[in-house]
Amino acid sequence: MLKNKIYIYLIFLILSVHSLAQKPLVRSFHNFNNFDASHIYDIEQDDKGFIWIASESGLFKFDGNIFRNIAKENGISNLKFSNLYFSENGTLWTTQIDARTWRIDHDILILQKSNKPWPVASMIPMKSSYRTNKDTLTFVSYGQDLYRFANDTLIEHKKISVDHVFFNFIRKINSKWQKKLGLYLQVNGHNIINSDKFKLGYASGYSNDSSFLLNVGNLQLFNKNNEIHYQFSDKTIQATLAIDEYYLISKQEVGILLYKNNSIQDTLVKGTIVTDLFADKNNGIWIGTLSDGLLYMPSLDVVKYSPRKTNNLGQITDIIEVGNQLTILEKHSEIRQLDKSNKRFNAKLKLLNNSKRIIKTSNSSLIALGDYSVMIIDIINNKFIIRKSISFNTPIYHAAILKKQLFVASIQGIISYSLDCNKINDTILSDQRITSLNVWDNKLFAGNNNGLWEVNSNDKIFKRSKNSIAHMNSCETNLFVAYKNNNIEIFSLTSNKVINLPNPIDINHISKSDSNIFISTKEGLKVIDKSFNLTSSFDFINRVINNTKIIKTYLLGNTLFVLNNNGLYSFPLHAVNKYTPYTIQLQTNNPIKTKDSAITLTIDKDLKHLHFILSTFNYENNLPPPLYYKINNEKYISPIKNNELNIAQINSGISLIEISDNKNFIKNQRYLNIKLAKTGYWYQNMYYQIILFSLISILIIFITINRVKNIKRKNILENTRISKMQTVLQQQMNPHFIFNSLTSINHYVIQNKPLESSKYLTKFSTLIRKILDNSAVQKVTLAEELEALEIYIDLELLRFKDKFSYSIKIAPNINTNKIKIVPFLIQPFIDRAIREHILNRSIKGTILIQFQTSDKYLVCNIIDNGLVIDNKDTSNNNYLNKTVKSGTQIVEQRIDVYNKQNRNKIFISNEIIKNHKNEVSGNKITIKHPIN
Repeated sequence: MLKNKIYIYLIFLILSVHSLAQKPLVRSFHNFNNFDASHIYDIEQDDKGFIWIASESGLFKFDGNIFRNIAKENGISNLKFSNLYFSENGTLWTTQIDARTWRIDHDILILQKSNKPWPVASMIPMKSSYRTNKDTLTFVSYGQDLYRFANDTLIEHKKISVDHVFFNFIRKINSKWQKKLGLYLQVNGHNIINSDKFKLGYASGYSNDSSFLLNVGNLQLFNKNNEIHYQFSDKTIQATLAIDEYYLISKQEVGILLYKNNSIQDTLVKGTIVTDLFADKNNGIWIGTLSDGLLYMPSLDVVKYSPRKTNNLGQITDIIEVGNQLTILEKHSEIRQLDKSNKRFNAKLKLLNNSKRIIKTSNSSLIALGDYSVMIIDIINNKFIIRKSISFNTPIYHAAILKKQLFVASIQGIISYSLDCNKINDTILSDQRITSLNVWDNKLFAGNNNGLWEVNSNDKIFKRSKNSIAHMNSCETNLFVAYKNNNIEIFSLTSNKVINLPNPIDINHISKSDSNIFISTKEGLKVIDKSFNLTSSFDFINRVINNTKIIKTYLLGNTLFVLNNNGLYSFPLHAVNKYTPYTIQLQTNNPIKTKDSAITLTIDKDLKHLHFILSTFNYENNLPPPLYYKINNEKYISPIKNNELNIAQINSGISLIEISDNKNFIKNQRYLNIKLAKTGYWYQNMYYQIILFSLISILIIFITINRVKNIKRKNILENTRISKMQTVLQQQMNPHFIFNSLTSINHYVIQNKPLESSKYLTKFSTLIRKILDNSAVQKVTLAEELEALEIYIDLELLRFKDKFSYSIKIAPNINTNKIKIVPFLIQPFIDRAIREHILNRSIKGTILIQFQTSDKYLVCNIIDNGLVIDNKDTSNNNYLNKTVKSGTQIVEQRIDVYNKQNRNKIFISNEIIKNHKNEVSGNKITIKHPIN
């Protein structure tokens, strides 16, 4: 089994190298490959990776490319499926709206039958109530109906109380809260359930060791200060999903809320009624809706920090990077330091000067800037320590430290304060209202609306620019000065570079990583690459935060932190790289060209995402009609929204994007074709793939041949062993026959009856010849077996005269010369009937031997009117009984060996016959032997 899985995995691995499937960033499966379900009720994934969807339009199975309607393939007319459930042994069950239940076996739907008319549920089954116990399936509907199934049959249906329904939901809580909640409901549950406000309905919930939330209809149960509370709500929770440290909660008329640490991080989907949330094995999120069909989101890679327990968004006012860690200032003048794992806050300090801004002065210190004061704070061993607090009698805008002097920008100019002497030394540029200060290259730079000044180490002042300054910031290698004319001047130790940004923007902050300059603006994030060109590589971030005002941006390690009006976002770089688009702006007056012509674009091998801007297109009617696109001639056709097209997961090779103003893509219609030629990695080279495929094929063939040889070798050895065992057992039967026969001959000789002895000896010699002939073969014809059987019974009649009679009846449709059976199979059981049953009765016994056929089996019934073995006196027949017992034991061993060697088995059954007075009247032995 394991090797088969390895083969399948290797085949998929090879095929995946050639896959060119490209899908939009966020996908809707409406009308995708005949998937026409708009009402989705349940989503599951099996152990092979297939996605199953229960909907009002049927039961669908998705392999990543095609949806199959399994219900229609099985000829089911009622297509409304509501639930999917995997039992512990991996069996998939599905339930329809009316509670009709099916078991799925290799895509075949097996209906659970009922001996009575099917009891239709008053409401749909609730998924949280499904349970399996061995071969039994049980679930409860929202209408208080309990169903129990076994052996594909409905064995129980009954109405249950609301309490029973309600307590099923407690099983959704899989943490320490389950016990507490159970005790709480035992005390308060009756009053809650019987409240006029309570309305029974869909159930969903999540839990961990710190919190839980359970929704039943309009009732919400939750924890607060380690206590359980409840409330009734108009906006019910429709579905929940836990992924790692995140929780997704769908609220009616609100959307899907993203939670982390009990705080809302974002709203992911709005304006739709969500019925189910499901995470696949890759943490891709599947969303079932009540009207918009099936939606899919790749993953959750964005975190928004909300450190205070008040859960108020936008409480973070400033961030800086100190010592390669992020320090956060909250609106309540509290600073915190985020640890390197980006999961918790280490240092924390409450400030008393109503600080609104924090400024880095070194890798271990910072300045907290108030309206009229400055606090110098050191960070030692992950603790904030206030070194000095300085007050001024004028409003201050900025501050910096250089050579043990504190420089403060104010309406009076630059105030110089000696940190050693604790006094004001001087005022620089006293005739200017300075708004920006920065220290770079051991120099002080100051800026305002009148220009940029440099104060060198000798306290000499030089005016560097007359342009109005919008923002100024620095790193170790560069000084960034943003002018209000939309120019950014980048100073370095060797040269300067001026960059002009298109369209007027308001810059809030500039920071730099190894290869990118991040510009935080009121219109979103702008990024300049290492070639000093404006890039759209990080447009994914703007889409996530809806292009809102960005206050600051820092890249620390592998995480990009972005602060905007809604809070602090954390973007793992792998998420940014995964969805980083390369923007192409198509400018043409005639976008719809003939189908044969195409725009060819060569794509870099590292590119994952393309972003097409189509907004500059002109049309003959001067109004842009709706556009549609499809990729690589797929059946799936998507609309282009807002004149923008996002294509994700671009693989190597040639891909074709077709754009049309007709959603049906009629033949000979005019299209805009875009060919994407993406170079591949070395392992995507065709020759490498051929070599790899050949090696894997040779390996698979070698393993398969070797395995087949081993199986054949084992089968030969096993067949040889079984054949020898069969021969040994068959030879053991010969002494059994001979012993019984010689015992009878001896009986006549002793009584001096020569004629009877002669007859007996003649029949005995014939029987011996049959025994020797039949011992050499595995099977004999039924005619040969009957001939030997009649001789044996006649010998027993000669010995036990007037003790019994017998008859053999053969069905007319049986050809005794064609049917073959195992030799010496029937005689031991007739021997048992004579010696154990008939000889223990005072009246004459009868033995009836019947042969008939049934379902490719030869059925032999041996019926006698003797006593049961348990009722007879065995005191005088110990030796004979031991002999007879050994005969039947040998037959049973032969049958066991035969059954191990053959697919079609031999069956033996015993039955006691009773008369109308319930008295024992005989015995019946049935032997079922497969025909040929």
